[in-house]
Amino acid sequence: MDAGPIATTSEQRQPSEGEARVRYRATWPQRLAMAVPLLFFMPFMYLHLFLWNRSPGFPGPPLWMRVEFWVLPVLIVPSVWMQGWWAGVTLTPQVAAVHRLRRRDIPWTRVAAVEAERFGAGARRVVLYETDGRRTPLRIPSTAFLAWDRQFDAKAAAIRDWWLTYGGVDHEPLDSAGSTRAPEPLPDRLRLRPTALQAVPVAMLITLLAMEATAAGFTGGPGTDHATATSRALGSLAAILLLFTAGQLCLRSGATLTPGHLRIDGLRHQTLAWSEVRTITVEPRRGGRRVVVTDLHGRRTFLAAPRLGFLLWDHDFGLRVGMLHRFWHTHRGADWTPGMTAERAPGRVLAPYSGPRVWQRVVVGLVCAVLCWMVFLWVLVGGLMLTLG
Repeated sequence: MDAGPIATTSEQRQPSEGEARVRYRATWPQRLAMAVPLLFFMPFMYLHLFLWNRSPGFPGPPLWMRVEFWVLPVLIVPSVWMQGWWAGVTLTPQVAAVHRLRRRDIPWTRVAAVEAERFGAGARRVVLYETDGRRTPLRIPSTAFLAWDRQFDAKAAAIRDWWLTYGGVDHEPLDSAGSTRAPEPLPDRLRLRPTALQAVPVAMLITLLAMEATAAGFTGGPGTDHATATSRALGSLAAILLLFTAGQLCLRSGATLTPGHLRIDGLRHQTLAWSEVRTITVEPRRGGRRVVVTDLHGRRTFLAAPRLGFLLWDHDFGLRVGMLHRFWHTHRGADWTPGMTAERAPGRVLAPYSGPRVWQRVVVGLVCAVLCWMVFLWVLVGGLMLTLG
């Protein structure tokens, strides 16, 4: 951030009369995430080109590949600089200057609302709503998986305070969740799925196993020079089953909420009317927390999402559980009763989830880096085998 007299987060909440401007840029974790292709993939592309040129008996790479090796850096380097150092927003007493490919100045008097909204897989960003109905999402500040900003809530509140101070209108104060509205009406349909942090590492691991199975099926085994039709069929079948499992675990598992029922998605689907649900509780399980739905017959069902794992967490776990409770309380009916069986008292009260610890972030980051590296090597080796074969 580039600011004048502002020095602390608390001072960002209320702009003072002497402030000239406040500049928000990408954080260092966000810049590092943007620079991953430049720092990791580009050196190996050039190493590939160097080894190809030095390999005896092999012609050099085709012309299109040589052009690609030199054109990609020209495109990637400016893109990394633009997103990491140029993109963002500058706050002045007159305008909010939004920096994208070009700068756009939005006068505070033309801003109708400032909201912190979710987009993508669990990411959040600030959105400016203008009086003419135009909606302007800000690239920075934002926060997302592997590109987080610990000060996002403070920055979103600061932008809103600048608008309240210089916009010339009165508005309701911003609550802790970053929204000015009362609880919004429930949607007609809501899908609760594993977050990107919970789905991506698992999908990468299963994809790596699928690559291993494919390679084992299409390469010659002990005593054979080439793969047989049976080994290829078995390798392909194993890869298809693994990818199908990845899709089930990472994309389709979870819960679907509608006004009429709760559908629990997994290897098999289970549908419960809201009036048939007796309790929805959060219980500790294997170092994490799971949501348990108990029906009127006492049958307990664990939801695949939302959940907290020992290493795979969900920043919005409390909000998603609260939304599940809102659907249940709203649509279970006025004549709902908990049934004949008395509710079981919880073993202990769970403290509110405060987010992952530093060592958990480090472990997950290292695992994701290793998996990315192994998948990249497999793709590189497979491409070489297809090219040279």
